[in-house]
Amino acid sequence: MLATTSRGASLKTRKFAVKYGEYINRGRKTIEKIVLEARFKGFRKIAVVKEQKGSPSVIEFIQVEPDGSWKWLPEKVEL
Repeated sequence: MLATTSRGASLKTRKFAVKYGEYINRGRKTIEKIVLEARFKGFRKIAVVKEQKGSPSVIEFIQVEPDGSWKWLPEKVEL
């Protein structure tokens, strides 16, 4: 699974995301660019670690389809 964070994530959140899967730095990338990178690397799911007050708070998931389409999955992991 590919892991990334929300934009402007704290160091604590980025370190957490690295443990979750192959990590790519979000920076200014849009979700569409993250999805393209996931497809290129052969990933079908992306974990997006979001934060609240500088700490990881929730992990949301994106399903990447072979045709390039993608959707947010309803499953979330509250931390």
